[in-house]
Amino acid sequence: MKLTPSQFGYIYSALQAAEREETAGERRRHSRIEVEDTVAVTDAATGRAYKAIMRDICFTGISILQSVPAAVRDQLIVDLRHRKAKPYRVRCVVANVREMAEGVFCIGCAFAGAEPTTPTSAAEPSTAAAPAASPPAPAAPAASPTPSGAPVAAAPAK
Repeated sequence: MKLTPSQFGYIYSALQAAEREETAGERRRHSRIEVEDTVAVTDAATGRAYKAIMRDICFTGISILQSVPAAVRDQLIVDLRHRKAKPYRVRCVVANVREMAEGVFCIGCAFAGAEPTTPTSAAEPSTAAAPAASPPAPAAPAASPTPSGAPVAAAPAK
């Protein structure tokens, strides 16, 4: 299902109204939607990929639980569920880190921008053999092949 612009507008307005109702001491600028989902995370500096648990999401960022420590200002690429077999990749900047328990970290990230989506098949090494070359077309004495491979009669000599 895809939201229409007016449906999204109603949802956005409701989230903004909820923000205004929050206490004055609240530092968050946007309402959060609690979500529990497993996400793929890649450390942008090292390329290390791992899984994490998404806790919540808002218009400007995401909160994840992970076993990998991170530092403020680290950049992570998070694959958010978007379409079947094609995630929406977002570059995030770590804004805060809290160790919730030994080896379990709550990472607050701000969205920094979209990342190019790489198809899963392109990320995996190809195991398929290269297609076999077509056998050469038989040569006709008075014909030359066109780009499509169909023979064309030679022009008469003048």
